[in-house]
Amino acid sequence: MTRRDCLIGGGLLLAMQPASAAAGWSSVKQKLDARIADPRFNTELVGRLQGDLSGRSLLPMLRDPTRRHRDADEAIGYELAGHGALFRGDLKLLRIPPPAGDGRWRLYDITNDPGETRDLSLARPTDYADMIAAYTRYEQ
Repeated sequence: MTRRDCLIGGGLLLAMQPASAAAGWSSVKQKLDARIADPRFNTELVGRLQGDLSGRSLLPMLRDPTRRHRDADEAIGYELAGHGALFRGDLKLLRIPPPAGDGRWRLYDITNDPGETRDLSLARPTDYADMIAAYTRYEQ
């Protein structure tokens, strides 16, 4: 199966083949700029909202791929089907429940170890404890 990168939001869906990524991101930027510049965009989107928007625009990062989306000390967590994760800077805290995992938290440096093969929880105990505390706050 071929991997496709997608960006979805505000009625906009863009997909591309990996081989066309460079040309594709240029196209994504152009389409996003055009879509966001369209005065109907905000009206259509806001008309479907139930409350205030939360989160951040990815547009600055798409315009400048060297830019980080979040500050290095800012954490963001998620949970899906019992799996838990928290990202902060280059670190990722991950818990995978049985039967796929053992339910233990593991810490990875996803910049230097994108395959998540080296658990750093013992090598970086302060980061490990701080991130577990941040995930606990996220859960509440």
